[in-house]
Amino acid sequence: MMMKPHHQAAVDMVEAYLKYGSDPQLKKMAKDIINSQNKEITLMNDWEARHGM
Repeated sequence: MMMKPHHQAAVDMVEAYLKYGSDPQLKKMAKDIINSQNKEITLMNDWEARHGM
């Protein structure tokens, strides 16, 4: 449960880069990070739901 804020913080940071950054390679990396972290957050939410948390 403590990992969700950690993963959400990663999403928040790279969203800021997408808003203010300009390097195309870093923007691609930021989008990949958002996708992977959101998938992991979903997995954690699903696990919590299955375990009554």
